[in-house]
Amino acid sequence: MVQVTRFVRGLVSFCSDVALCMGFLKIGDDGKSQLKKCMADLPEETIVIIFTLQRRLLKIINEATRFSFIIFDGFGETEETRPELDELQNIRERATSYYIKLYRLSLQVFEAQPTATSATLDLLARSITQTQAIADAGEASNQEVKRNWNLS
Repeated sequence: MVQVTRFVRGLVSFCSDVALCMGFLKIGDDGKSQLKKCMADLPEETIVIIFTLQRRLLKIINEATRFSFIIFDGFGETEETRPELDELQNIRERATSYYIKLYRLSLQVFEAQPTATSATLDLLARSITQTQAIADAGEASNQEVKRNWNLS
């Protein structure tokens, strides 16, 4: 405990912003330093939105892959099926790309603790908005292919 106290005192004298120093140091209300992990977490609502979008993207990828298999297995690659198979491939690629982007950005925010830069948070917010649009479009495209080919 004595070594931890010396470490904390050393950090207090070294850091200009004691509350954010390395994300571990917090000054208590009584003015005494405590060794704690201080995190600037994303709001729970944002985390739920990210996970919901990721789940939607996974469903889109799964459905597009399933439809591709059904069409290819049942009809082969012909002039009639090629546009649909290409569209399904594009749906999978877009959904995968945005899934990875959202995953990486959210991970980057949490790894940037105790605080993420405003540029990273802005990028995450824009990515959430873009991902919502991509998910809506992917779901609509999958439904269109499903209707066109009477898939279940």
